[in-house]
Formats: sequence, C-alpha cells, structure tokens
Amino acid sequence: NVDRAQLPDETLGQMLVRKGVSGALLRTTDLTREMCFELGEQGFPAVAMADRIDHDRVGSAYCISERAIEEGLGHLHLLGHRRFAVATNVVDDHDHSSRVEAFQRFLRERGLPFHDDWFIRCPADTMGGRIALEQLMRCPKRPTAVFALDLPIAQGICLEGMRTGIHVPRDLSLLTFDDTVDRFSSHPRLSSVVQPTGLLGRRATRFLVDIIDRRAVPGCLEIETTFEALDSTSAPASEAEA
Repeated sequence: NVDRAQLPDETLGQMLVRKGVSGALLRTTDLTREMCFELGEQGFPAVAMADRIDHDRVGSAYCISERAIEEGLGHLHLLGHRRFAVATNVVDDHDHSSRVEAFQRFLRERGLPFHDDWFIRCPADTMGGRIALEQLMRCPKRPTAVFALDLPIAQGICLEGMRTGIHVPRDLSLLTFDDTVDRFSSHPRLSSVVQPTGLLGRRATRFLVDIIDRRAVPGCLEIETTFEALDSTSAPASEAEA
C-alpha cells in the first residue's frame, strides 16, 4: 500500500528502494499512471503493463489489438450486422481507450450509425453484463451486435439472456476480449479478440529484469492479438423476425 508505506519526506522510488525492491511492474488506470512518470524521473527501473508510457526511462509492454478488432467487427459486418453497441468498463485505462477508439474508427470508416444509448458503461464483471443487456433491451432502436470489451461482461450478457429469453447469437451477436481460455467455458462459446496475457506477463518481466541488469534500455514491447470466431456470432435476424 503506497499511501501507507511512503514516508512524508521520501519519493515513491526512495520508498521502493527502502523496501528492497529492485524494479516494478506497473498496472495503471488513467487516474494512477502518473506514478510511471514519477518513477521515470527518479530513474527507478519500471515497466508499465497494458499501457504505453511515453517516457525514455520507463518501459512499456502491451498488446496491439486494433487489427484483430477490425477483423472481429468486420466478421460481424460480413454476416450482415449494421447496428453495433459497445459495453466498456467504468474504469478508464489505456487498454479500454484503445479498444473504444478502434471500435469508433471501424464505424466511421463504414458509415455505420451509432446512438448514444448504444454506448454502455458498466462494471467489468458478470453483473455489469446483466446491466448492459438490460440497458440495450430498453433502446428504442436495438442493436443487433454488441462488442463487450471485457470477458466477464460478455458472460453476464449470456447469463442474463438465458434468464430473460434473449438468445445469443440469434437475437444478439456478441464479440468480446479474452485473456485466458474462458471463452470456451461460456454458453455459447464466445467469439473473441484473444490477448496472450500470459506471454505478455512473461516477456514484460524478462524485459524489466534486463533493464535492471542493464542489458536493455526502456522502450516499447508490443504483442499482437488475434481474432477467433466461435459460437456467439451469427447473421442478424430479419426485421420481421426481430
């Protein structure tokens, strides 16, 4: 706990050194990423995870998802979808901001419509998915597909759909992100942009150790994501069926 551990007269880097820490892997939100720049100015070895920090003394390790997002949304577009919603976390960070930007760019480039009530903010858990589906079903013009930026949100949408009789993908196609293999344990199995976070963690840790031992200098470590189509996406129902 930084607030409790840091003494009034010491910097964050000094506190970590006093605690015997040689380097830090940092997982930040928009509200906490300033600590990366603080440690960079103090010359303390640090690597930010799932974030890009533009500081020459701080390493960054993150996944590049724009191409896979375009492939996933393009898959839905080819199936016939034209009304897309997005459900994102209430907490902003680099990962979620880049996903939203890629989603918005896809809609702009294809001239697709978008309404404010198709943008849902909710907690990144199954209850958030239930909330998201409730809000989407109240929309005057319902979307036919939703892009859930966190796997638990997508799982919550599926659970709430089963409870309320909204079938995925017949009534609503669903695209999400998956950092593990949990996409296979949902019903239906979830079409996903797949992030190799295990690989990211291992490479980021090795990168930090190399920075500490002066075998590497801070920079950007990028890992590509992939798209995998499973069972939660299909052609939209016709207007008559809807």
